[in-house]
Amino acid sequence: MPIWVTEWALIDWFAGPDYPDSARQGEYAEASAAMMEELSIVERYAWFSLPYWDHIPSLGLYHPGPVATPAGEAYARAGG
Repeated sequence: MPIWVTEWALIDWFAGPDYPDSARQGEYAEASAAMMEELSIVERYAWFSLPYWDHIPSLGLYHPGPVATPAGEAYARAGG
């Protein structure tokens, strides 16, 4: 049966949590979305956070304005 992957992002929950910087989030979003596009069992996927958060600036897909973050640009390229 097809699955939906919801609320995925690069977060280390055991470190406090720890959120990598925007560039690393973008690399991760690009690589993981490309992988999910190739998996026949994944029907849909959605990134963890849409807007910019003041306390976690690297996690959102866009900044105020709206201006895409590196993760947002990667997600858009993947068809998200």
